[in-house]
Amino acid sequence: MRKAIFTILIAISLLITAGVASANPVVYEVGDWSPAGGAIEECNRAAELTGVTCGEYAYKIEWNQTDVSANNGEYDTGNGIITISDSTLYAFNWEIESDYSVCKVILKAGTGADIYVYTGDSIGSVDIDDDPAISHATFCFEESENGNEIPEFPTIALPIAAILGLAFFLQRRKE
Repeated sequence: MRKAIFTILIAISLLITAGVASANPVVYEVGDWSPAGGAIEECNRAAELTGVTCGEYAYKIEWNQTDVSANNGEYDTGNGIITISDSTLYAFNWEIESDYSVCKVILKAGTGADIYVYTGDSIGSVDIDDDPAISHATFCFEESENGNEIPEFPTIALPIAAILGLAFFLQRRKE
C-alpha cells in the first residue's frame, strides 16, 4: 500500500517537473540589421534568421534616447496593451495584456539588433548589455490566440493522475 502511494507521488512530481517551461528567451545577436519596411517586415526578417515564424501581427516602439523614462508606460497595439517599465538606454521590462502572446522582441541598436525569441510569453525583460543604445523595439506576436491554445500536458495529466491515484487508493482500502 505504501509502495503504491509512494509510486503515485513520484509520478505526479515527475509530471509537474516535466511541465515547467523556461521563461528565459533565446537571444540571437545580428551584426547587420537593416530590413526594409515596418514592424511586420522586421518580424519576417527575424523569422528568416531564427527559423521561428510568428503571425502577421507586430508593433514597433521608437525609443526615446534623450529621456528614457518617457519610454515607460502603456502602448495600445490595437490588439492589446504593452506596458514598458524600468527602461534605460539598454534594457527594459515588458508585459502585455492581450489575447495574443509575444513570439519575439527585436531590439535595434546601431547597425545591429538582438532578437529575443519567446514561447508564448506575456511578460519579460530585455537587455542589450552595451553600446549602442536601443533605437527601437519591435514586438512580434503569435498567430494563435491564447484562449485557443492547447493546454500543457500537466494541466490535463495532473487531475487525471490524482483521480486515478485516489480511485486506486480507495479500491485497495476496500480490499
